[in-house]
Amino acid sequence: MTSYAMANADKLNKDILMRHSTQGEAGRSWDVPGQRYHSLEATAYAVLALVKEKDFSKAGEAVHWLNRQQSHYGGFETTQATIMVFQAVAEYRTQVKDRKNFNLEVELSVAERKDRVTYTIRRDNIHLTRSDR
Repeated sequence: MTSYAMANADKLNKDILMRHSTQGEAGRSWDVPGQRYHSLEATAYAVLALVKEKDFSKAGEAVHWLNRQQSHYGGFETTQATIMVFQAVAEYRTQVKDRKNFNLEVELSVAERKDRVTYTIRRDNIHLTRSDR
């Protein structure tokens, strides 16, 4: 939250912000140990700060992580976390200019199946039908 306030005042030290982040397989996040919903909110505020700074690359890594945290009901742990994540992702999507490299990763899981199915949809394959039998 502080980083977003600092970004709005044009006083953000991005190095300090990035030092507190974690880069993982699912993307970049700002973790609060033992508090998943606080991690969601912290990452959402970091996205807002990075978007304000026009660092869409790092913000995109965090948006990717946020998208992977969504429950199958569509929310993110708590109402507050859900609102913050939606606000951050909406701001990112509104501000990002380079949509040529945009990838949509869809992961499907079915109770009767052991493995999940993942599809990556890009501009060059958006017209293709996908199936897994």
